[in-house]
Parts: sequence; structure tokens; C-alpha cells
Amino acid sequence: MFTISLHKVEVLAPFGLYPEEWVLGNRFEVDIDVQTAISDVAGGRFVDYTVLNNIIRNAFVTKEQTLERVAQDIHAAAYAAFPFVLKIKVAVSKLQPPMPGNMAYARVVFEA
Repeated sequence: MFTISLHKVEVLAPFGLYPEEWVLGNRFEVDIDVQTAISDVAGGRFVDYTVLNNIIRNAFVTKEQTLERVAQDIHAAAYAAFPFVLKIKVAVSKLQPPMPGNMAYARVVFEA
């Protein structure tokens, strides 16, 4: 089995539940792990990580409001692009979320 991963993909986007987040924007970090039993470049059945990067970046263009929705959108788009994969795990982190206290990130993980 192969696992293709992109980790710490950084995205800056006007995104979140609160109006100020749409004005100021937020920093996000995405990890994606894709498991497949095959890697057949000649046959066209391989996971292209440049496509995964584009899927991640495009997920932040829509007006979603929750990390859960973005994680599910990335997951669904990755499965649509690579229907032969066995499992996909997506983690979306909002870096230094705008709330009281000092924290590195808030994170949601979706796996199926």
C-alpha cells in the first residue's frame, strides 16, 4: 500500500464564523494523507499531489464557515479526482484562532 501525503499546506483566506474573520482573514494549515493499493503512472492510476494542492486551495475560495465543512469538501474532491484510492484523511487547522488565550491552532480531522 502507498500513502501519498501533503502536510503543512498553508492557506491565507477570509474565512470563519465571525464577521471580523472575513475582513482580517485567517491562516490555515492542511494535512492530507491518501492511501492507495496501486501506483501505475503509465496507466494513469496514481495520485498527483499537485492536484491535491489545488483541491486544498480551491476549498478556501467558497464561502464556507466551518472547518468541518472545508475538511469534508477537500475529502470529497480528492475522492472525485482519484476514485481508486482506499482511504483519505484530511486535517484542517486554523492557526492562532481569534479567541482569548494563547493557542497554536484549532483542528478538525475527517477520515474515511
